[in-house]
Amino acid sequence: MKNICLTVFLLIVITSCHAETDLEVMMIANVIHAMERPSAVIATLCWPLHKKVQLYSILAGENVVQINMMQILKPGHIPQRHSQDQHIVFLVDLGCPDIYKYFVRSKIENHFRSPFRWVIIDGLNNDTHKSIIPQSLSNIDVLLDAEVLIARPIDNSTYNLHLVYKISHTNNWKIEFYGNWSIEYGFQKAYQLIDSAALRRLNLNGYEIKICYVLTDNDSINHLTDGVNDHIDTITKVNFPTTNHLLDFLNAKRKYIFVETWGYRVNGTWNGMTGYLVREEVEIGGSPMFFTSERIAIVDYISSPTPTRSKFVFQQPKLSYENNLFLLSF
Repeated sequence: MKNICLTVFLLIVITSCHAETDLEVMMIANVIHAMERPSAVIATLCWPLHKKVQLYSILAGENVVQINMMQILKPGHIPQRHSQDQHIVFLVDLGCPDIYKYFVRSKIENHFRSPFRWVIIDGLNNDTHKSIIPQSLSNIDVLLDAEVLIARPIDNSTYNLHLVYKISHTNNWKIEFYGNWSIEYGFQKAYQLIDSAALRRLNLNGYEIKICYVLTDNDSINHLTDGVNDHIDTITKVNFPTTNHLLDFLNAKRKYIFVETWGYRVNGTWNGMTGYLVREEVEIGGSPMFFTSERIAIVDYISSPTPTRSKFVFQQPKLSYENNLFLLSF
């Protein structure tokens, strides 16, 4: 108990001795609050202690409902996630040593993917003629679903903020202006920015997407769109035009892979469509499949685009089979 009281006392003293809030701290707090989403901040910062205390105070003190956790790590440490993934915001100071190694480890842990969010402070780069993409991030795959925000100072009291991503690891970087922050006006989000990344990033510029379909009959590959034998491989034939319309909408190329089964675990490995998804050889499973406890741990399900239901079908009996017409089922 004495140790806790001493710690609280020291934090109060440190905060009191540095009453003027740092501009960088104010900018970060304004930007995270402007997201208007519950946030658990995991910070890798090479700041003095009083500056970290200021950040914690301004984040948690103003909105305890929105900020439900803050964890400050030593440089190079990968955090243990204690919150739901969609709440986590990684806050990173590029001035920390070996920050590239931290990014590489985060990439391996799939932290540069949805639903995680990143706020990267590029305080060392205030040259507007240089690339917005930091050198330490240039070889990291920040793909379409990522929400990576880079903040860099323009002068002593102004920051510009940009969202960055790549369509694929071989494509060039794409940059979206997110907004700016100033001591006078605070954070101002770009007026024309659409909140949903899925709506902002619809154009895939001809990127090839691989789709796997299940066909139990070899002849079905010749009748995916003409309606012939539509009682065979029905679910795949219904979804084939749907996925094609989706790819047209996204301006994407396509590559089809056909298998005979939805996929089962055999001798420790998965076959069929599930196997292609597990090995990341395809992006989409084009044939809806049953929701099972084994598959849910390794693939991501979405709601089926085709409504399906189970029914009992009774065949109408012939009249000659029944002596009493009042007992017929119709």
